[in-house]
Amino acid sequence: MRRSPVQAQDPAVKAKRPTLLFMLGMSPENIGGMLIITRRICVQLCRRGWNTVVVWEGPMAPVVANYFAGIEGLQFDILPRQQGYRWEHVSGLRRLLVRHQPDQFVYAFNGILRLFPWVAWLTGVRRIIYYDHSSHVIGYTPRRWSFLKRLFGRSLSWPISKVTSVSGYPARCLKTRGFYPPEKIAVVYNGVEIHPAAEGDGDAFRRRFGIPPGRSLVVQVSWLVPEKGIDVLLRAAAQVLAVEPNVHFAVVGAGPCRPQYEALAHELGIWDQVTFTGTVVRPAAEGVFAAADICCQLSQWEEACPLVVQEAMAAGRPMVASRVGGIPELVAEGETGFLVDRTKPAEAAQRILELLKDPDRRAAMGDAGRQRACRLFDLERNVDQLLREWGV
Repeated sequence: MRRSPVQAQDPAVKAKRPTLLFMLGMSPENIGGMLIITRRICVQLCRRGWNTVVVWEGPMAPVVANYFAGIEGLQFDILPRQQGYRWEHVSGLRRLLVRHQPDQFVYAFNGILRLFPWVAWLTGVRRIIYYDHSSHVIGYTPRRWSFLKRLFGRSLSWPISKVTSVSGYPARCLKTRGFYPPEKIAVVYNGVEIHPAAEGDGDAFRRRFGIPPGRSLVVQVSWLVPEKGIDVLLRAAAQVLAVEPNVHFAVVGAGPCRPQYEALAHELGIWDQVTFTGTVVRPAAEGVFAAADICCQLSQWEEACPLVVQEAMAAGRPMVASRVGGIPELVAEGETGFLVDRTKPAEAAQRILELLKDPDRRAAMGDAGRQRACRLFDLERNVDQLLREWGV
């Protein structure tokens, strides 16, 4: 197990402050929504007089290290390949816990049924939190587990003091399976930055990627994988452009399926009206949502709480999104956007065209989305609620 550089700190000061060890099953390469939340958690812990140890799966990219710089009491460490039940997880996590002596242990993006809670409990940590971001495969329907499976689940999860879910969807799935006490599950929505400075310069984004002036812009920000429905977006785009040619589509993000989606855009004859931007380190701050007229999230899997939906709403943009997972909790149908069948590009195209043809309705939905985001998804307020649920 490799260890990343940590920020200097007076040992005497550290000894007086409680410590929270926050383990995330991800490697920090870009400053996406989850890293913005993680930084805010660290800042609020600092204000409360806590130290934080953030444990990643891999080393931080320089841009991420700079983003976290200057937070008092913050350290970083690494535990590779956190998924599964390997012995190296037990020994590696135990070394981390002995090294940092945390008062609380929080883990996320690993699945609730891991050996981590027992490792922490046997090392002396008595406050253990599972931070539930669980999305599920396409068409997943939660069902109550058999007695033996529930017994197994209860045994592995017994040391967990609390589960905080990022939307009602993963909380419902967990309650339905029936192995964890429902009274210990709390829902705290992800939060996003809600202020004009967080929105960036939309004109600069358009110039940067050569998006022709005067065209309406439809954007989807996501990882380029089948679960995100980029193929559905492109098929919907072809139908939109057949009716309204003065429109441009931008697919913002990177991923292993980019070549096949580029090939599909060529096949559909829309290549010159679709821009694949590749990685944008901070989409909101770099003007992605400010540049857009409409934002899409045509997810195929049962997504728990996509942060890009919340970011688009905070920027005052109407959404066209799939009716899957936790998305219907975020998008108010007919008020802040439209929900569509994930398998029907024609339905998505129809809703996009409705919004393109009606600027007043588009503006009204965007305003309603911003108000909803201010009410439900404010980063500072939601992180405060999250830490209270964690018992900080």
